[in-house]
Amino acid sequence: PPPAGMMSVASITHVFAKGGKDLRIVVGMDDPDGLPLSGASVTVELTDPSGAITTHQAATGRKGDAVFSLGNVAPGNYLATVVGAAHSDYLWDGVEVSHSFAR
Repeated sequence: PPPAGMMSVASITHVFAKGGKDLRIVVGMDDPDGLPLSGASVTVELTDPSGAITTHQAATGRKGDAVFSLGNVAPGNYLATVVGAAHSDYLWDGVEVSHSFAR
């Protein structure tokens, strides 16, 4: 679990859809008790196969997941990194979690 009073990244995964052209990145956030946290704003940096970095934000829903959807992604290697999180009741523990994958 995260330090007292702090939220943390519980998971980061990806799914390709539409024959691999669409990408969904899912970030799970936990509260200080290790339970799914809704209402958190999560920021992800995505490095694409060309090396370009884009920043994306999404809020967690009632299951504690923030979903980032991108369409028509190029083939190659990707790196998604959680670089920020905010919530009205908790601080983020500051641990940047990364997930690499290929299309």
